Amino acid sequence: MLLCIGLLFIAKMQAFAQCTLPKPSGVTIDWITSCDAMLTWNEVPGAAFYQVKYKLTSEDTWTQVNDSLTINYFRFTYLSSNSEYKFQVAAYCTNGGSSGWKSKTAITKLANEPSAPYSIATGGTYITVGWMNDCPCTSYNLRYKKNGNNQQWIIQRAITISSFTISDLIPNAGYKFSVQSQMNNDTSAWSATVTINSGIVMESPTSASNPNMILYLLDDGRYDAFRANGGPSWFETPSIDRIANEGVNFQYAFATTSQCGPSRVSIYTGLYAHRHGAIDNNTHHNDGLTMIQHLLQDAGYYTGFIGKYGQKQGKPEGFDWWLTSDGNVYENPDYTINGKDTLIEGHITDVYQWAANEFLESVPPGKKFMLMFFTRAPHGPTIPRPEDTELYTDEVMPFPANFSNYQINYPSYFYENTGHEWHHSIAETDSLKRLNFQCLNGVEQNISALLDWLTGKNLMDSTLFIFSSDNGNLEGEHMLNAKQLGQEHSIRVPMFIRYPAWFSKGVVNSKVQALNIDIAPTMLDAAGITDTMDWDGISLRNLFNGSEERKYFYYQFFGEGDAPEIRGLRTNEHIYLKHYCNSVTEEFYDLVNDPGEITNLINETSFSEMITLYRDKMDSLMIAVGDTEPETIDCYLSNPVYPTNVRVENEEELNEEMQAIFKLMAYPNPASGSVNVVFKSIVKEDIHVCIENMLGQNLYHKIMPNTNSFHLSVETEDWNEGTYLVTMKKGADSYTEKLVIQ
Repeated sequence: MLLCIGLLFIAKMQAFAQCTLPKPSGVTIDWITSCDAMLTWNEVPGAAFYQVKYKLTSEDTWTQVNDSLTINYFRFTYLSSNSEYKFQVAAYCTNGGSSGWKSKTAITKLANEPSAPYSIATGGTYITVGWMNDCPCTSYNLRYKKNGNNQQWIIQRAITISSFTISDLIPNAGYKFSVQSQMNNDTSAWSATVTINSGIVMESPTSASNPNMILYLLDDGRYDAFRANGGPSWFETPSIDRIANEGVNFQYAFATTSQCGPSRVSIYTGLYAHRHGAIDNNTHHNDGLTMIQHLLQDAGYYTGFIGKYGQKQGKPEGFDWWLTSDGNVYENPDYTINGKDTLIEGHITDVYQWAANEFLESVPPGKKFMLMFFTRAPHGPTIPRPEDTELYTDEVMPFPANFSNYQINYPSYFYENTGHEWHHSIAETDSLKRLNFQCLNGVEQNISALLDWLTGKNLMDSTLFIFSSDNGNLEGEHMLNAKQLGQEHSIRVPMFIRYPAWFSKGVVNSKVQALNIDIAPTMLDAAGITDTMDWDGISLRNLFNGSEERKYFYYQFFGEGDAPEIRGLRTNEHIYLKHYCNSVTEEFYDLVNDPGEITNLINETSFSEMITLYRDKMDSLMIAVGDTEPETIDCYLSNPVYPTNVRVENEEELNEEMQAIFKLMAYPNPASGSVNVVFKSIVKEDIHVCIENMLGQNLYHKIMPNTNSFHLSVETEDWNEGTYLVTMKKGADSYTEKLVIQ
């Protein structure tokens, strides 16, 4: 028996001894940006796989990549800018044995250098350029100059999207372009310089009056999903891009009430929600309203509707041919076609396209048509077409740079179980975004089919084609999940319009505020019908050519459950929001310097005069549009903070109040995958932070010298479920917060 045991032990030792791999050689950082790095190494003969891990050199905890790599390189993503990281790689045998880790240290850049600019559109007197950047940044600076000796660079600063139009150029002349990114106060190197010819001035083509019209509307579609608005370069949508590139891209487009039902009725009527009556998803619009489809039908248009008409709005009215489906169902929902219940199998994206073809082929000869194609994509719960479920699995999803809770000066109900909280981890957020893009690929197929049909009928240039969305959607920004709030990603939508009789190719308009209430007046204008409707909206042609002007717009939300009503005023530079709580609850953001709306300036004394002006303007606009002051509910401004230069009679009392406000916080709590640990106070001291399990084992420790605040992101994916203690020591004080990992 002892002999057998001894032989077995020797056999195991021999099997292990067979793994005599050297450490990987040639370990190199091939390239590094402000947010990612590529680690490469020489192949190790006999290695079955490799594993990699990384950490900030100032921290003790490693983040290990779970994949067993069979390639000799790995791209680390979501790194912090201007930070020193240590990367390691080890080779493994099939039995799991390894000779150990080989390290490489590198520092990420302050700001990542964008790609060289490329031409999106030229028109003789203007050039629209675009560029790509793999890492988050605050803004971009674009410089350009005309070819020739002694020409000086002209710089356009604080561009918040990855494209820009330079106007007032000399036709058929060469211009040099270069771009750099800016992260707060740090700038990258300038990109490579490219030369683009401005082209010649083209006469705008004319088309017959009373064009055909197609309005394609997304459901919860964000403005920043598409490349024309700075979306990811790997999300290829040539047909959607064609509408923007061959027409106008209104980059500042918004819903006046960011909610499905009210927004759709505003599109039909050109009215604010308080005037048309559908103030939420449970309210039917007022009786007797004149809608754009009625007017076009009366003018001889053959009208069609496909998709989601609007909650509680009943059957589509004013349409000669229509199809709707029930609920937010993507596979095999119940359909109604012209009042008749119908069963059709398949994904709604494909069925809607079938219905669009049916409508278009049914247009009587010689008639103009108007089609509203209101898809349900990518509204959640999002389900892509089966053939799209493997798309983009290797791509890095765009991730919110402001993926953390508001800590000061925020409405209390944001995080009080009112349905606005984002409860998803980083990994879950990444997965949900991938589903959205996969679902939007079905939208691209719809647009492609519609453009192919128009081209085949020689109707492209005699059709007004509008691509937009009913509202935006917060997807983790500020850890919020909402589309009713006044935050940018909630209210902002794409707005691409192709109609050569009005708009030259490739115009990127960053001045006009285009609203959903403008769609009906725009269609009325295109049809040549005199506008006597007393609508709130304005034809986008008039706003574009400057015959009418809008310097700011009025936002309204009518409350839901424990969430109060909201009124707001937005210009291209700032937004003011008033939440109707029974104590003063307001937000004010500087959109030029803080496009992520991270800092609520409502209590900042240097902005007090401007905030007063916005309050007055909003009150005046409320009266002008016929809105009434809402009632208040029980909510308040959470953690209100005032500038430290504000003088008070009892400074000791103020300090005590500030210390109470800025306590140690860990969120989300419970956490899964990662947790944020934050603290802020007035006095700077050395701070120690550690996280222990209930056995007293230290899993995380960090020392921060001479500071009064921090925001740490700690990976917890490999930690066991249970309760942990987050402890911070600051001078003689100690703070502890319980953390639950699930």
